[in-house]
Amino acid sequence: MLREPLALQAEETKGMKTEKIYLNDQLYAFEICNVYISPKKVSELLSSVEGVSGIKTRKAFSSQSNDIRVSFELDSVKCCVQEPYGDSSDYWIGPVDEKDVLDMTSINRVFEEYIPPYWRRLLGGLVMMDLRVVFGGTA
Repeated sequence: MLREPLALQAEETKGMKTEKIYLNDQLYAFEICNVYISPKKVSELLSSVEGVSGIKTRKAFSSQSNDIRVSFELDSVKCCVQEPYGDSSDYWIGPVDEKDVLDMTSINRVFEEYIPPYWRRLLGGLVMMDLRVVFGGTA
């Protein structure tokens, strides 16, 4: 098991950075960098949010050709975690139907508070060529 050096265990370590998308002054959707989190972990975080149900995670190397990695419902509205073009470095999280307008603040907050494990920050920092993340920056 990898152990973080003491300097990296300080409380300054920040959670994930999210790119918020607003519609009519309401948080409609957001994006996160997918090198710092797996679809399985996304599902785990979603399951901790009140009002989220029906979480389904697509299996790795699935024969499904769509870009949806995780599907779920928030207050009975169908939502998804989508990797645009199937090979993007981001996950887009929001409603499936553009006509559905709901507030994604509670889900966004869970991702902003999530701190990826040290090994994931190191790997992600190398992939994204941003080692500030390894030393306590925002993933």
